[in-house]
Amino acid sequence: MSKAKMKEMNRRLKNARREAQRERKKNEAILLGVMGSNIPSVTIKGLLTQRVVVQQPKEAVIPENETTRFIKKIANNVWKLRNKMLDEDGNPKDHFDRVYRFVEALDDALKEIDVSIKSHDGEAYDTGMAVNVVAWEKREGATREEIIETIKPTIRLGDRLLQWADVIAVTPVSPESTSEKASPDRPEPTEPDAPLQGATNLEEPKKGE
Repeated sequence: MSKAKMKEMNRRLKNARREAQRERKKNEAILLGVMGSNIPSVTIKGLLTQRVVVQQPKEAVIPENETTRFIKKIANNVWKLRNKMLDEDGNPKDHFDRVYRFVEALDDALKEIDVSIKSHDGEAYDTGMAVNVVAWEKREGATREEIIETIKPTIRLGDRLLQWADVIAVTPVSPESTSEKASPDRPEPTEPDAPLQGATNLEEPKKGE
C-alpha cells in the first residue's frame, strides 16, 4: 500500500472516530435531558455501552495467475510442515531432525524471492487486518479481541498480498452475559467449513481393530 493511500486511510479513520465520539456525547446529552440531571453519569454510560466498530478498508489480494498460485501452494505446504515438525520452542522434534533441513531449504528459497509467510496467533484483532475470521469464540476473562489460532497463513510477495489468513478469534464476555446470545456484530462461534487438506486423523484406534 502506498504512503498516500495509507495517509488517506488514517485520515478517514480519525474522522470516523471523532464523529463516533461526537455522536456519543450527543446521545448522553439527550438522555440527561429526558431522564433528568440527577441520573448518575455511570448509569448514562451504561446505557451507551454498545461498541462502535469502525470498519477499516481491507487490503486487496492481487489478481491470481499461474506463478502466484504456485507460490501459494509451496508456501502453504511449507507452513504446514513447519508447524507439524517444530515443538513449542521452535526446535525440530526428535524424529524430524533430518527431514526438517529440507523444509528449511524450501523456506530459504521462498525468502530469496521475497515471499513471507505469517501466522497471527496471539495478535490483537483489528478490522483492517488481512485475515478472515472463520469463527468467533466468547471467552470470559479475555481483555481484548484476539486471534488464538491460525488455520491458514497470510502470504505476501514483497509488499503485495497473495493470500488472506484464515483464523479463529476470541471476544471478551462478562460473567453476567455468558448465557446471553451473541451480540449483533459478532455471530455465534462456528466451526471452520472444512478441515485442512492433508490433515491426519489422530483418534486412537478402537479395541479389537
